[in-house]
Amino acid sequence: MSLRNTFLPLFVIFVYSAWQCQAYPSGAPGCKANGIPQSEYDFMPSHGTTVDDQTLPYYVNATNSGKDWTAVIWAENSYFRGFFLRVMPLNASDTVTGRYVTMPTGTKNCSDSDATHANADTNHTSMTFVWRQSDAMTGDVYFKATVVHTKSTNYKITTSQSPFVPNPGTTLTPSASTQTTGTVSTAPQSGISPDPECGSTKGCQLSCNGGACSYLITWQKRGDLVRFELMIMSSGNSYQAIGFSSDEKMGGDSVMVCKSNGGIVTFELGRTVGTSYTALPSLTGTGVDVLESSQTDGRVRCVVERTINSTNPYVFSLTRSWHLLRAIGPLAGGGAASYHSTRTASSSQVDFLSASLVAEEQPDNIMVKIHGSFMMIAWVMFSSIGIVTARFFKDGWEGKTLIGQKVWFQIHRTCMVSVFLFTVAAFVVIFVDVGEYREVVVADDRDYLQYHPILGIIVTSLTVINPIMSLFRCAPTDKKRPLFNVAHFLVGTGAHILAAITVLFGMNIDRSNLPMEASYVMYAYMAVFVAIQIAFELHRACQKGLNSNNHVAMEMKNAGDKSEKSIQFEESPIIKKEVFLYFHILLMVAFCVSMVVILITS
Repeated sequence: MSLRNTFLPLFVIFVYSAWQCQAYPSGAPGCKANGIPQSEYDFMPSHGTTVDDQTLPYYVNATNSGKDWTAVIWAENSYFRGFFLRVMPLNASDTVTGRYVTMPTGTKNCSDSDATHANADTNHTSMTFVWRQSDAMTGDVYFKATVVHTKSTNYKITTSQSPFVPNPGTTLTPSASTQTTGTVSTAPQSGISPDPECGSTKGCQLSCNGGACSYLITWQKRGDLVRFELMIMSSGNSYQAIGFSSDEKMGGDSVMVCKSNGGIVTFELGRTVGTSYTALPSLTGTGVDVLESSQTDGRVRCVVERTINSTNPYVFSLTRSWHLLRAIGPLAGGGAASYHSTRTASSSQVDFLSASLVAEEQPDNIMVKIHGSFMMIAWVMFSSIGIVTARFFKDGWEGKTLIGQKVWFQIHRTCMVSVFLFTVAAFVVIFVDVGEYREVVVADDRDYLQYHPILGIIVTSLTVINPIMSLFRCAPTDKKRPLFNVAHFLVGTGAHILAAITVLFGMNIDRSNLPMEASYVMYAYMAVFVAIQIAFELHRACQKGLNSNNHVAMEMKNAGDKSEKSIQFEESPIIKKEVFLYFHILLMVAFCVSMVVILITS
């Protein structure tokens, strides 16, 4: 099998497998428009081989106040993009009648009892719904939901009765151990309640949705002390840390960390040097006292008091303002805080002696955006144009030259030099941003995304190797030239395929925060690129067949016949072949611009 025939099946297989990264963009298929269906299949997403994974950190909780039921779907140290929520009768003899009166943005109700996402472009940590029962309703209800991260990941079917799931046709009454007054379930709780003192007597930073917060950080001046409270919804081995920094970057900061390891909550102080974190050996001599470290119903809480002026050089004085850095991430072996999965920084310095409200800032991803844009420009645009030109247009432009070289060669060389420059620049930008080699931290089971950095290094290495090989290529008539052609093809094509995989992985990394539209454009690009390759291969095969027929016809002509007009097999094409290359260039530029715009504006 030839190299070009090997290339096309590999690319087609890759496009097919990559398509599994999508999610349902307009809602769960089980969401019914009429009635209250009881089929369990409604809760099973049509995601191929994905399964119900009860270890996923997704929960549903409900509370009742009169006729209003408040249901909260929330994710612990993660996020979700798709869901399906249904109001269910607690007993088989009960009737469920009512309607949704409050729904978050980006959701829709298919019926009086069913709700789902209206699009799959937003990362949600929690969503709150209010369902109001009618006067005709009898009995009680509970809420059942399917929650998914993306289409390529497993899902979780859970209920507000978890871990108790009622079977159809049975009666289940919540026991005292699983409920409080007016609460259907408290395991786990729906979230952290906002502190009413925020902005009046306490300074706060928090993230809330519908009255339930995923985390809450408060500070309050008490004499010559400042009391800090760090709370976050979590039940896994993870941490929440805040840093006091003179700028918005990590490095040279004083850090406070609240860790939960196997249900045991501990507090520690630390410092950062560059992008490395080091915990202080103890709290002795730091002027910091731990008042509480606990975990209840998924709420991890640390309360400490800290002197305004500490004698420890790593515990900064609070008499001046600092940028507030916040990070969350998993714990490594031994309970040590590993590299954060999410980091934010306040846009301005915070006075921790005042009751200021600090808005949650989005992560500064400017370097990530530049890195991603450069890689898309390099491989979606320049590499795609350079590869097609070299493979199918060496006989183009009817022997014309451009600056002393064949036109195809000048286009190919310009594109490949651009690939080299943009790829190396993208590598340098992300290395400066991260500071060292570091694996990608993922908040779910998409472990394959961890290969993004190593694939990027391989792609960059191949990009550097290929032009070096070109400098030592032998003459076209040299007997070793075919060896160079094979090696040049393998390195270039391999780099292009790996780069496409790397870009796709990068789009799904949490830090990129890209909507699904970016993936759709990438899938479309791959499909179009493969289609163009197939079309040009078929055209070349047809041309070889025509040339072969013309050659046979010329051999059969009478040697004494001086007229060549009697047999004419080759005619000038209506549309020159080069026009199709220009169309290809236009498509590749359009795909590249679309992805870069989505990345920059996300």
